[in-house]
Amino acid sequence: MNIGALTAKVATVGGPKVQLAAAKVAKYSPQILTAVGIVGGIASTVMIARATLKVEALVENHEMGRRVIADKTVNDEYASDRDRTKDLTYLYVRSGLDWVKLYGPGVSLGVASIVSIIAAQGIQQKRQVALVAAVKSAESAFAAYRARVIEAIGEEKEREIRYGISTEIVEDENGKKTKVRTFDPSGLSDYVRYFDEHNINFKHGTRELNLLFLKNIQNWANDRLNARGYVYLNEVYGWLGFDDVPAGQVVGWLHKDFNNGDGYIDFGWDNPVNEQAKKFIDGHDGGILLDFNVDGEIMSKL
Repeated sequence: MNIGALTAKVATVGGPKVQLAAAKVAKYSPQILTAVGIVGGIASTVMIARATLKVEALVENHEMGRRVIADKTVNDEYASDRDRTKDLTYLYVRSGLDWVKLYGPGVSLGVASIVSIIAAQGIQQKRQVALVAAVKSAESAFAAYRARVIEAIGEEKEREIRYGISTEIVEDENGKKTKVRTFDPSGLSDYVRYFDEHNINFKHGTRELNLLFLKNIQNWANDRLNARGYVYLNEVYGWLGFDDVPAGQVVGWLHKDFNNGDGYIDFGWDNPVNEQAKKFIDGHDGGILLDFNVDGEIMSKL
């Protein structure tokens, strides 16, 4: 029984406080088991090292017993071979028990530590499978919803709603009115990121260098995709200088041979609704909005 199952069983006999404490233990059970395994492994190594210092005495005792039996054999002190065999059997059994007593605790602790670490990995793997299933379910539900909306109102109107695109009438100082399309950045995907002065790789006042950096990272990401066959979103975030996200461990891009998505990595500069990116490229100051064309959950497809 693992820690998660044990704490769940304990929680049934207590009140809300006990249940909450059990839930917290179950939540961090992989970390707890891993820590226990590491500490136990270190302690096991120390115990075995200390036990090794006593090996010489055990060997000497065993050899002394063999010499005694050999002397008794030479001096014909045994009434029969059966008595000699009995003494030899006792000697080896006693020596074996001494070895078990000496190394048993350390070896047992080492085995328990290994089992603890393996159990932690098992729990983590089950959680990862559940996360992948949740992401796939959300992707499927969203794709089906989008398909129904597009069928009902058309692709262009659906795009405007999804990205928060609106048309405003702007009047200049001369009274001339023009239509301007705007969009709500919060309407972009959950994986959108804003590359600006808050990013460690952003160079303030050097738009060309920032664009060169982004293009180089995008090219590097596509080279990695073509060479390896897959790239996770968190990998791209790391290259760009953004923090990881939980979904980024399972979401990303697959090579075109998988027939799963676009087959390439794009940071969204050519997206027709990314007006802010166009302004940055055209020479405006500030940052640039990056909207990544992730293929979705890829871990289960590898």
